[in-house]
Amino acid sequence: MNPQLRAHMGIALNTGITEAQLRGLVQSIGDTLGKEAGDNAASVLGEVLAQRK
Repeated sequence: MNPQLRAHMGIALNTGITEAQLRGLVQSIGDTLGKEAGDNAASVLGEVLAQRK
């Protein structure tokens, strides 16, 4: 699941979605699917952002 999420987040950034918008998505994932899923999404987003710097 993480490789797919990582790819989709990277594609989103490439097409104009902002970091703030992705952080909002991560928050929604946590609110909807629970803390574990939200923490996982936050971790993946952190990896994606770190690779872009």
